[in-house]
Amino acid sequence: MSTWWPPSTWVTNALVSASTMNEQVRDNFDHLKNAAQVTYQSDYVMPPYRREVQILWEGATTTNMQIAAFWSDSGQVNVGGAGQLVLKVDNDTSGSARVDQSTAINSAMSNNWGTTHNPYFRQEFAINGSTISIHMFLGLRTSSGVAIPTTENHFGLNLSGSTWHASCADGVTQTNTTASAALAPSLNARHVVEISVHNSSGIYFWIDGSTYLTLTTNIPGSSMLRFSLQLYSPGNGTVDENTLVTLGQNIMQESGGI
Repeated sequence: MSTWWPPSTWVTNALVSASTMNEQVRDNFDHLKNAAQVTYQSDYVMPPYRREVQILWEGATTTNMQIAAFWSDSGQVNVGGAGQLVLKVDNDTSGSARVDQSTAINSAMSNNWGTTHNPYFRQEFAINGSTISIHMFLGLRTSSGVAIPTTENHFGLNLSGSTWHASCADGVTQTNTTASAALAPSLNARHVVEISVHNSSGIYFWIDGSTYLTLTTNIPGSSMLRFSLQLYSPGNGTVDENTLVTLGQNIMQESGGI
């Protein structure tokens, strides 16, 4: 696909060269013709992709989907109907609820979404309940577990109480950046997070369509990354108050790698 050139602002009597016309007309038309035909909340245009996966959760706990649901102590994972999945924890009791992608089966190609594949990740969600004591991770990581990832190979968004953190690590060192308080998720409202990796040089984060930030250090390399969506309560919240997270559509794409 041709490079996208910023459109020029033409002035009267401007001289037009062959190279300018090739960039402004030929290359830009070619770029638009071959761009992904999907509009995302961030208006992010994904390069032509090799693979797209959309998950609608109705069969999320079935073995053949290779999507595993786990819970412990106060946690629960339940299908929410019409393409939704519900993660639940009690704020005053330690517990976890998570959904992890596992390996491919039946000799299918790998489910790897490592950064060399230029992955794009999108997740719809809504929070019903208090966010004071919960922790949530939405992203990709190399291993599954209750703990929110720190130095293991990963990239994603952590929600701690009502504060977002963009995080990534290369297996040794973590980059963790706090978002503006203005981006705190509202309760009982639908939100969308999006994450994209560009040629292993930068990880871009959007929250509800707004560009949050870009991380450029400690980016995981060719590690085997798979999506992990998890909700965790340390058990120090309000008595008899539950937090439920409704997961909507999940979309993942890759535009490079194998």
